[in-house]
Amino acid sequence: GHETIEKINEGGDLDPGVTYTNIATHFDTVIQPPETCFLTAEDPEDAERIRNLWVENLDSEAVVLHPNMPFDHRVRALVRADLARLVEER
Repeated sequence: GHETIEKINEGGDLDPGVTYTNIATHFDTVIQPPETCFLTAEDPEDAERIRNLWVENLDSEAVVLHPNMPFDHRVRALVRADLARLVEER
């Protein structure tokens, strides 16, 4: 309910024409709760532009902490796979 937060959130999280891929880990100790890493859309058409992925969906044994996300081979595999998917869609 703070004026600054309301101004930041004005207009929603999504920019027109942008596709979003959000990768999160259940073991994040920085972002709490970790589900807040993900975007949601009110409009069903906007929902098609959002992909929310858990690292653990790729490897159920994964334990990846927040600072290790950019360096983890599973996270990199998710990024590469999603970029390849986007290229194929064009």
